[in-house]
Amino acid sequence: MQPNTDPKPASPSSKTDNIATAIENAELLLQYVAESGIAIDKDDLSVLVDSKLSYRDGTLDAAAEHLFWRAFTNVTHAVKPVTIQSLKSIHQPSKKSRKRAASDVDKAVSRYRALAVVSLFALLILRIYLIIGVTARTKSINHYGLKVHSLED
Repeated sequence: MQPNTDPKPASPSSKTDNIATAIENAELLLQYVAESGIAIDKDDLSVLVDSKLSYRDGTLDAAAEHLFWRAFTNVTHAVKPVTIQSLKSIHQPSKKSRKRAASDVDKAVSRYRALAVVSLFALLILRIYLIIGVTARTKSINHYGLKVHSLED
């Protein structure tokens, strides 16, 4: 087997496209900023929007990417303690339909709600069983005329 002597490095498109992910994350941050009424620098806003459009057109150059990363960092600092991860956990839009997909938070709430309902039914069944048992014991004691001794006697 011969070593690879090809001087060409691997193409950036063969790796994970970090800038595309960052642009999506920036869009999510901007949506949060707009919904929350957080003030950000208008230059940062225009850089993020221009970078998104330039990336979509394929005209994003190194200087524009540099400005994008600086603006993205500024907006990230402006929304602290909110993080991209926390926003993604509560906001997962569905791409296939207009309905919003269930987020991690929605799934956790559903699980705990189901657990609560099952627990309540189990407690109800246990309570009914105990009531029937106590009633049957009381009837049998009264029926046979047995005297029940208490601990005080």
